[in-house]
Amino acid sequence: MPRELLVGIDILIALISLIHITWIISKSKKNYFFYLFLVTHILVIVWIIGHLMETLALNVNFQKQGTWQVYLGLDFIAPFWTIFVINIAEYKYRKSKILIAALFLPSVLMFAFMWTDQFHHLYFVLNEYRAIQQTGIAIAFAATQYIMFYCSVYMLIKSPKVRLSRFDATAMAGLMILTIAFQLTFNFIPALSIYDVSLPIMAVTIILIIFIVNKYKFLPIRSVALQTVVDNISGIIIACDKNNKIDFVNKNFHFLFDYDYTKNNQLADFLSYICRYTPQEDHAVINGLIHFHDQPTIQNIKIILEREITFAVQVRNLKNQKGRSIGKVIMFQDMTDSQELAIEKERTRIAQEFHDTLGHTMTVIVTLMRLAKIELSKRDCQAAQSKVNEALSLSVEGIAEIRNIVNNLKTDRINLISQSIYTLIEKTNSLPLKTDLLVQGRETLMHQKYRDVIYLLCKESITNTLRHSDAQKMDIVIKFSESMIKVFIIDNGNGCKSLKKGNGLSNIEEKVIQSGGQIYYSQNQNIGFGITAEIPIRGDKDD
Repeated sequence: MPRELLVGIDILIALISLIHITWIISKSKKNYFFYLFLVTHILVIVWIIGHLMETLALNVNFQKQGTWQVYLGLDFIAPFWTIFVINIAEYKYRKSKILIAALFLPSVLMFAFMWTDQFHHLYFVLNEYRAIQQTGIAIAFAATQYIMFYCSVYMLIKSPKVRLSRFDATAMAGLMILTIAFQLTFNFIPALSIYDVSLPIMAVTIILIIFIVNKYKFLPIRSVALQTVVDNISGIIIACDKNNKIDFVNKNFHFLFDYDYTKNNQLADFLSYICRYTPQEDHAVINGLIHFHDQPTIQNIKIILEREITFAVQVRNLKNQKGRSIGKVIMFQDMTDSQELAIEKERTRIAQEFHDTLGHTMTVIVTLMRLAKIELSKRDCQAAQSKVNEALSLSVEGIAEIRNIVNNLKTDRINLISQSIYTLIEKTNSLPLKTDLLVQGRETLMHQKYRDVIYLLCKESITNTLRHSDAQKMDIVIKFSESMIKVFIIDNGNGCKSLKKGNGLSNIEEKVIQSGGQIYYSQNQNIGFGITAEIPIRGDKDD
């Protein structure tokens, strides 16, 4: 291949790498992924500079220095790239020291063999034209690096965590097959072996790396404008990608939580951290946040740090232009002042109700007793007895009024939705499924007409979990408000790839829709199955 063309290709790829590195450094978070990717890119530049030295060499020593630099890059690109892939794909043994050592062992041996070549001459030889050529050992070492790189790309394509689209996976596999075909063709056909295609192959590699990182956001890129906007929001903002990894947070996050998400960006671990500072009854809601994808949900939780803070938590699903889920945003809004105001308002209302209903009665009773005392002083026992009887009658009415007020505050528990679900759960205590119920909000009489549909929903969910899942635990959260009943049901079973609705699910879905509500499913494989039902409260005149 003409030297001028090789030099041009080297400079072009070096510029592409430098521009991309500069962009990544300025925009990306400095996390573990970032440093793995940065080292990989630097090794690419080292390889290219070494190749330039080889191409422009005027003597054997300068050419040999360039060759050493080429192999310094070549030896270590594959292991660093492979570790990058197994981490973003979250493979089971990604933190294994034995695996990391095994990945780097061929590279270390390869470089050591090359560096000591002057003593054994088993790595490089001089051909008849006094040019450096590789031996079979060197070619075998290089082949291990190519194989490692191709295997890592295959792992990326097959990873259930990354979830490449079918088109992207096919395109990536096709490109890798083409690079292998070109490499074998030019190295094993003697007539073509004079053409050096290592740089075009490397160009394809760089394009693949840029394509993968930029399209699938394995290195989360911060938008300065977006960061400024979310920093000015009064609440706490947490943005996660589709794999439930925290991508970025606003500044209020750091004011409240002593948690470094750059060291551990798993949403599940962050939620476990929050659970340390929340009451036991809020744990089901907090752990359930990882499952909510398909619709916005609002719940209240308490976090106890220096003081007790009540947060309204909302989850918003993020979708791209094609309607595919790319992540979610979790928002924590401090509702402590609003809740304290609501409590004070309720206390005032109760006090006013007692005053209005009992004030008159007690005043009349006191007046009657004073009159009875006067009659007794006149020794008119009959008149005094009459006043006492009236006071006694009013006292009985007063007691009845107190009972009515208390009953209105407590609500009739005979037909409570929550009570019926508690009873249902008690019946399943002997089954191998632990079910917990969390009730939020105040249940009133206007909620009662939806008791049957909610009872059926919970019962069918427990039945389906026992039949089709290996779950050991289920959480049921029922939230009552003046305008809506929301039911969240989450288990820790196997989940499913695709949802197949049987008669049970179809029946409860029909019942919920007939009640004017909607039902959503979260069927993420390996992290459980979730059902969310939202039923608006209708203000029918008949009721």
